[in-house]
Amino acid sequence: MLAIKSRTSCRLAALTIVAYQFRPSTFFCCCWMISSSYSLRPVPSSHRIRTVAIMSRRKLPIGIQTFAKMREEGYYYVDKTGFIARLIDEGSFYFLSRPRRFGKSLLIDTIGELFAGNEALFRGLAIHPDWDWSLRYPVIRISFGGGVVRSCEQLEQRIRAQLRRNLEALHLTCPDPSDSIGCFEWLIEQAHRINGRRTVVLVDEYDKPILDNLTRPELARELRDGLRNLYSVIKDCEAGCYLSIMSLARLSTELIDLVPELRPASGRLNQCT
Repeated sequence: MLAIKSRTSCRLAALTIVAYQFRPSTFFCCCWMISSSYSLRPVPSSHRIRTVAIMSRRKLPIGIQTFAKMREEGYYYVDKTGFIARLIDEGSFYFLSRPRRFGKSLLIDTIGELFAGNEALFRGLAIHPDWDWSLRYPVIRISFGGGVVRSCEQLEQRIRAQLRRNLEALHLTCPDPSDSIGCFEWLIEQAHRINGRRTVVLVDEYDKPILDNLTRPELARELRDGLRNLYSVIKDCEAGCYLSIMSLARLSTELIDLVPELRPASGRLNQCT
């Protein structure tokens, strides 16, 4: 990067070469003067450029759904943590119904990192000074965003895999892994009991197995019933849940016909990202 200065005395042309080294928000500069004989000598202190503040260009977060990656790898991030604080203060159970690519998955991941106590990721954000970073909550994450479920057997396998991953993350062992509903209930209660703090349950694209099979109504209804049994655990474990957030992959008339309880929820104030 070059910055040019000129002085008319003694046939000297001043050329300031700015060498910079990155620091959190400032580039520190050193300056040199080139004389007419092309010899280098330091610029007098009265002529030095001491500091130049430059805003670096960040990467656009296209398709990024991981909060840690966005913060650690220099992507642009619109701070929504103040809104997250409102969600936590004003309720315990939320249903997010926004179109695709509106940031539902990123919002859920951000909430997970917040309750896990990953303080470094939130430095400089709105929620950082007001959050108690000494507290860590058990977080259960379930996502049906990847892959396609084509049978009730595949749905059961996916549920067991999700529960197994959460059990490993929380260092727990379910007494009966074959009973996915009972294991989910046991996981919420045990995480609460062992950690001494209520559990945070985050479910991303919970309706996707149904959406994948809208052209097969009978199978879609069977999958709906299986998912309904799983999610009913959250309601029954209210005492052990601190916060529960579920995101909808896509709201459609076909889905409302299959899951009528979505109708009154789709317009509530606390369904936003």
